[in-house]
Amino acid sequence: MSVKPEAEYKAKYVDLFLSRGDADSVPGIIEKLQADHMPQIPTPERFEVLPDYSSLATEINKMQKQPMIVATNMANMIAALHQHYFSTPQNNVRSHSTSSVSSTLVSCGSIWFNLPHEYTFGEIKLAFSEIDRAVRLCHQSTGSAPALIKDTGAWLDGLAFSEMKSDYLHVRLPDFHAPLCALAKNCFAFAQADGQFFVCAKPKMSMDFRLRLHNDNGMAVEYPSGAGFYALRGVRVDGEYLAKPPTGKQLIAERNAEVRMVLLEKYGAKLIEDMPHKVISTNKAGILRQQERQDATLIEINWDGYSVIRMLHLRWLTKENHPQETLIHVPATNQEFQSLGQKPPTDIDDCEQMRRWVMRLEDGDKIVRET
Repeated sequence: MSVKPEAEYKAKYVDLFLSRGDADSVPGIIEKLQADHMPQIPTPERFEVLPDYSSLATEINKMQKQPMIVATNMANMIAALHQHYFSTPQNNVRSHSTSSVSSTLVSCGSIWFNLPHEYTFGEIKLAFSEIDRAVRLCHQSTGSAPALIKDTGAWLDGLAFSEMKSDYLHVRLPDFHAPLCALAKNCFAFAQADGQFFVCAKPKMSMDFRLRLHNDNGMAVEYPSGAGFYALRGVRVDGEYLAKPPTGKQLIAERNAEVRMVLLEKYGAKLIEDMPHKVISTNKAGILRQQERQDATLIEINWDGYSVIRMLHLRWLTKENHPQETLIHVPATNQEFQSLGQKPPTDIDDCEQMRRWVMRLEDGDKIVRET
């Protein structure tokens, strides 16, 4: 089989991660994995499916407070399978060039990987950093995750890249690739302690087109127990902010800068007059052409008397003539552009140039309609 575009591999395994799956099927998957690949390791004495990540962390923390014999168990062996065959290497592991790779190494892919969450082989590259951020956001609801817990979301990059490599080398995948994929599909995390195997059921996860946890109207992550949290553009927020828009004063009083920014992008267009700001430039006078049905204003907001940010205020009409508007955070200085590795427009105070920079338009590009 020939190598497919990277986006196809990524989409397949992102769908695997977002699938709700069936946590009750995990004991059967574990028992078959043990019988087929680890017959020397005893199967767990008891399985328990837990409804959310917090319950899993609570159970493991209780177990860790008791004296335990550290021994090889199914959970550790499954994690070792992934770590040995699919994970990124340590810094002191030298990557092999494509000329030294043979088909016998397809299941020992760790020597090919050189960057965390970015798997490369020749011109082939996969990155799943967005999923890693989503998993870490889930951890924040329980504080630090106990070390015994294994997150299946952390496997996606390795599993996807392993399939890509097998296609490239025209060899079949390791036999345990399928059961590891089944685990990633049907459970969010798992752990084993003192013969007990705990499984965390998959939550319902809502993401935007950039794979950031996001839901304008409810929880971005919701477990079967009803537990979960709210998030906008990959940033956890208090649910009260979604139930009732904050005032300008409440927004300024919010101490978390990331929360302020996502709330400003969601609600700020309606709160500008309630916040200390000044207009840097606008394209309303002369530049706006009626057929574009949009206008833009570059504004500067003073948060607390000395902290200043810039936002691009965009307004437009939909095809149904419904007015829409939003605020987009933009760099305020050439130094900020440089820190982002971006080339600044000729005049960063010019609203139209900043609008075209936000939309990634080249000099000859024309806007047909803003959406």
